[in-house]
Amino acid sequence: VIKAVAKVNGKGASNEASITVGKAKPIADQVTPAIPKEKTPVENPTNLTKEEKTVRNILINVASKKQLIYYSDLCKTANLRLDMSIPADRGKIGEILGHISRYEHENGRPLISSVVVSRSMEQGDGFFKLAEELGFGNWKKLKNGKMFEYDMINKAHNFWSK
Repeated sequence: VIKAVAKVNGKGASNEASITVGKAKPIADQVTPAIPKEKTPVENPTNLTKEEKTVRNILINVASKKQLIYYSDLCKTANLRLDMSIPADRGKIGEILGHISRYEHENGRPLISSVVVSRSMEQGDGFFKLAEELGFGNWKKLKNGKMFEYDMINKAHNFWSK
């Protein structure tokens, strides 16, 4: 039995889920690149825009504390002036997070956007669609299976908290 408990920004809100798993390897382990034992500086930080660097630093801080952050709180903290009730703004934050996670993946690190969740404690479809593009499997199966995001959150937490 795997039990996942998530606290958002260390606040009282939490969500628990229990899943019974056989001997199968976690989904994120089936395709995940080798994670470096030590955190190395990114080779070319100019691949990210100033806005993306700001968001990435916030996500690293959240992951290093083994926490999660709501999309809306991320937008406020990063001064993005995006409103999550507006579809175009949700698309914009998805674009930013997708680029950051693709960048992290290309540099052998976990998908750090896994630590960003909605108020219902879920990642958006874009997270799973990116995972599919990166070779992790069919996005709908990843989303419906629920294990992929837990695995990736744990990988991000473990990588950045050391």
